[in-house]
Amino acid sequence: MAGAPVCASRFRCHPVRIMTSMRIKDSIARHTSYFQAELQRLQRIIGVLKSGEEVFIILDEILKGTNSEDKLTGSRELVKHFLQYRCAGMIATHDLELGALETECPGKVRNYCFESSLENGTLHFDYTMRPGIARNKNATFLMRQMGII
Repeated sequence: MAGAPVCASRFRCHPVRIMTSMRIKDSIARHTSYFQAELQRLQRIIGVLKSGEEVFIILDEILKGTNSEDKLTGSRELVKHFLQYRCAGMIATHDLELGALETECPGKVRNYCFESSLENGTLHFDYTMRPGIARNKNATFLMRQMGII
């Protein structure tokens, strides 16, 4: 789709619309909170899905502007709602409980993660995507290392 050559004996391309909910901003001028701005973006995505258009969705930390219990419930319901439509996507989250959707929706939801390792007091990332839910916790380590706590 960019006009570059394809070095392959066969190539099949299935272009779809990409929609995101990332880098959402609040606006004092428009009287819109961060949370409201995110809900409006998600509403636009659902509107396009309801029109029948196929969409690839990329979301980062759904519902950051609410409490953790409401965030989890809303995120779970949103993902299940997406499953009714012609879409695929990726959702980045630190909500480990959201990973249970893989068991609840077999073949429709899959978990992948990036892991880190601690070696000689240094945090390392190999940036290799792996199946499953990330289990390493590094926030407390980094906060201590930075003198925050």
